Amino acid sequence: MTSIGASAFGLGFSDDSRDLSDVYCYAENLPKIEYGEIFNGRSINIATLHVPEKSIEAYKAVEPWNMFGKIVALNEKGDASGNGFMDAEDILAILNYIMGKPSDMFDKDAADANGDGIVNIADIVLIVKNIIGN
Repeated sequence: MTSIGASAFGLGFSDDSRDLSDVYCYAENLPKIEYGEIFNGRSINIATLHVPEKSIEAYKAVEPWNMFGKIVALNEKGDASGNGFMDAEDILAILNYIMGKPSDMFDKDAADANGDGIVNIADIVLIVKNIIGN
């Protein structure tokens, strides 16, 4: 994504909710705001913006991004434990999830390392391959 048009996240005629809780932006370079207010009418000051870790400071420095209540790092695919990288903690986190005992820090979206919409042993295999360099 390189640019965003006016009211891209703004309120529609049938939208009663003014609040956003989380916005995920995977762009490392700040998207250009083409024109106007992209969050027209939304209460982003209570929302969390998730961005690539290396881009957090850039997002904090520019409107409208710096108007979010929090700006945090995205959890990368495979980082089920939320510690910032793929390691044995992620394998354990997925195993605990499969056994019905996920930790408070468990990130189901990040745990789905292969992106198939299911958290299972296939994700663990992909994480192991990543750890050992295959």
